[in-house]
Amino acid sequence: MGKIENMLDSDERIVKSQSQVQLSSSIGQPWGTLYLTNKRMIFLVSRGWSLASLVPSGALVGKDMIIPLESVRNVKKGFPSVLTVEAQKKHEFVVPSFKSGEWVDAVLQECALSPPPENVSPNDLQKQAPPNLGASSSASQKFSPKFCGSCGNPLNQGNKFCVNCGAPT
Repeated sequence: MGKIENMLDSDERIVKSQSQVQLSSSIGQPWGTLYLTNKRMIFLVSRGWSLASLVPSGALVGKDMIIPLESVRNVKKGFPSVLTVEAQKKHEFVVPSFKSGEWVDAVLQECALSPPPENVSPNDLQKQAPPNLGASSSASQKFSPKFCGSCGNPLNQGNKFCVNCGAPT
């Protein structure tokens, strides 16, 4: 268990933090503080009591967790206040006060590499003329936007997730 200040890289900044977060919605899992930085999610286990700390084998003893943002494949909210993050493994965090939606939005924003286009609807982009068949690949990418398969929102090149609904691209 470390201090967050000692774990951050020189170019890393904390975007969001929440204390009193439980790892998993299962009874007895450790509690701690969840941090979102511009590079990763970090869960630091509190030194407080949990059922997991009573297990003699140490199999369930809570450990700090680091999830690099580039490994995040999906993030979603669940009921009542569960934040589910799918990376190499599936992780669940129970955040207090029904703030899982805020966390989903923040993680999606940090994972998206470029901002969504402003004041442009998917219908407006579809009405654009198709590129010439002889055009270069960069010109083709400029005029043929990619759309989310779940909600139809336009996607910018490099986005891992739809900034509208959170679906992976």
